[in-house]
Amino acid sequence: MAPRKGPRPGVAPFPAHRFATSRAWSGCNLAQARSAGIFGEVSTIANPTMLYKARRAALAVLCAAAVSACSAAPQVQEPPRPAIPLHANETPELRQKINFWADHYDLPRPLVHRLAIRESTHNPKARNGPYYGLLQILPATARSMGFRGAPSDLLDADTNLEYALKYLRGAWLLSDGDHATAIKWYARGYYYEAKRRGMLVETGLRDG
Repeated sequence: MAPRKGPRPGVAPFPAHRFATSRAWSGCNLAQARSAGIFGEVSTIANPTMLYKARRAALAVLCAAAVSACSAAPQVQEPPRPAIPLHANETPELRQKINFWADHYDLPRPLVHRLAIRESTHNPKARNGPYYGLLQILPATARSMGFRGAPSDLLDADTNLEYALKYLRGAWLLSDGDHATAIKWYARGYYYEAKRRGMLVETGLRDG
């Protein structure tokens, strides 16, 4: 039986213009087909490389925002260092007075505290024979530094510190920066050492 020519019954023939379009598809890639206008509205398919770059850019923006937020956040301050513990018999008020007069005469605070421990263990009312007060100064020595009150006045912490530290200042000038030597000159007296070195005026033992 010879093959039947022409379309089967009920089947529409394939249009010639669509056949031409099909050939056009086979001769160009997807991008060319879009640019040639062969397709109508075609949904855009994302390029994987572009997606990767977009995600990296978004991540960079988020990281920058996080860093900015951290830098803008208030910094946590370190807790203040604890103050040097008070010595035996020392009160906060006495510590304040000692530090004030030490600074007034430009003396090292540790030197003054060391002397206060040695002389009276930080007791402003201490009495030992002719010696008075916090730094156990003789009334005669205090007078050489300008004191004009009664000996009992030297039992006041401020009064004692004012004149005893004025005397200690001279000992400190002769000590060449050594605490032990300064305390030695304070306890022993330093008139002859100051005279030998030509420092009677500088140490306050003689008016200028």
